[in-house]
This record gives sequence, C-alpha cells and structure tokens, in this order.
Amino acid sequence: MSFIEKLKVLSKAQQKEAVEELLYAGKDQIEDSEEFIDRAAETNAQPFDVDAIDVQSFQIGTIQITGKATFGASGEQDEEKPSNATELAGEFTFTIDADEGTTLSDLSVTLDYGDDDDEPNIIVDDEDQDE
Repeated sequence: MSFIEKLKVLSKAQQKEAVEELLYAGKDQIEDSEEFIDRAAETNAQPFDVDAIDVQSFQIGTIQITGKATFGASGEQDEEKPSNATELAGEFTFTIDADEGTTLSDLSVTLDYGDDDDEPNIIVDDEDQDE
C-alpha cells in the first residue's frame, strides 16, 4: 500500500500529522539548503536545527501530495559574541510521492529575533561615534 493510499483512510488531523512527521524526518533538506545556511550564518548562534514543521495546507492527489508548511529552527548563542537572533523561521511548498519521496521548493528563511522586537542586539562603541 502506498503512502497516499494509507493517508486516504485517516482523518484529516491524522493525515496532517503523518505528513508533518514525514517532512520532519527529511528536515535535512531544509538544514542543508543554501537559504537556511545563509540565514544561520548571519547569527552568532550555532548549530541550527529545525525544531518543528507545521503543515499549513495540503491536497492529496492520485499520485502525489502537495502543500505548504512553515518551520522553526533554533541554535545556541555564542556567549562571547553579541546576540543576533537564535531562531530562524521559514516556509516552503512540498510535494510527496507515493513512495514517500519529498521535494521542497520555494523555501524562504528569515531571522527571528524573538522578544527583541525584530531588532538585532547591536553594540556601539561610543568612542567611534561622530558627535
């Protein structure tokens, strides 16, 4: 029985959970993407790991499942450097085939500054400022 056939007998909530579990199992596709690596490099936190994937919408077809999802990722702040986001957030579209093969596209990743009102913690040396 294919993944698509298995999903069709589940409730919508169970389908969503199964899709999220499959996408999470393949989270390395996100973590290894150029977009993810570039955004993580802008922070002073490492290593970054995808913590959660939330399917926003999906459609089960006869040969594939398509949909959109969001994700959150976090890293550990380097205590010797100023804080500049320890979380990433993003979204992507996905396609899952009958054999559970996943393809991600339209991946976007942003820095999440958390409680810092979306502003990085910038340290300014007063001696270098013009008056």
